[in-house]
Amino acid sequence: VVLAFPAGAIQFVTFEYVNGVMQGWDKENKFGAWIQLASGALCSLAASVVRIPQEVMKQRIQADVYKNVFEAVPKIWAEHNSIRGFYKGSLATISRDVPWNALSFLFHRQAKLLFERTKGRAPTVQENLALGGISGALAAVIMTPIDVVKTRLMTQTASSGLPQYSGVINTLKQILREEGGMALFKGVIPRVVFLAPLAGITFSVYEAVSKKLIERKQEKARMVAEAAAAPRREGGGVAGGEMAQKRAVRTGVGRTAQAAFMVPSFGTAAMF
Repeated sequence: VVLAFPAGAIQFVTFEYVNGVMQGWDKENKFGAWIQLASGALCSLAASVVRIPQEVMKQRIQADVYKNVFEAVPKIWAEHNSIRGFYKGSLATISRDVPWNALSFLFHRQAKLLFERTKGRAPTVQENLALGGISGALAAVIMTPIDVVKTRLMTQTASSGLPQYSGVINTLKQILREEGGMALFKGVIPRVVFLAPLAGITFSVYEAVSKKLIERKQEKARMVAEAAAAPRREGGGVAGGEMAQKRAVRTGVGRTAQAAFMVPSFGTAAMF
């Protein structure tokens, strides 16, 4: 939970920034789907800096390698006498999380567009919950083999003296050779059961908060415009109008910042 908050915050902040920059480039909205795909991938990549150590500790505690995080931290550090141990299986984790995020954002966008074309309106919060859940479930099924590989790499040091697997490709080949293709889909049902509602909640809350932020931004713009149009009501002359305009800006900015804080606070649940 401690690491989930900054990971979620990094993810949402990066997504908003990258998405905004790319949409600025795409004036005619020709590459909306690609922008969602790239934004989802880059925000997940940025969050991986925090999420990978979180995942390493979580996996080993769940596998009864360590009793708790206080035992896990010094022992994982001791493996390489550096931070390197916390990034065990980084390639596998990134190979799972980045495509999962990218696909989830892409699928959700396409589901929203299909809904809007069919119904002639934007989806409600409850409908976004369902659309997000379906998007997350589909992405989860597609990425399950990489999740299996990632879990084998992260937990292998606990069960044997020598590493059984080395690298994503080697692990993938070994599982196929020794256990067959269906082994790559072990745990697909629990994964979908967990990630589908998680994606649904994430997208529905994200859409609701984004809508609120846009409304606050529009309110700020309206207040600034009204203050600029009000002729010398405060303090007389041009100076009074400027004072009213500055106060409107401060008020609007304060409310926008307050609403913006809601987005990273939701990051504790956004463990993609």
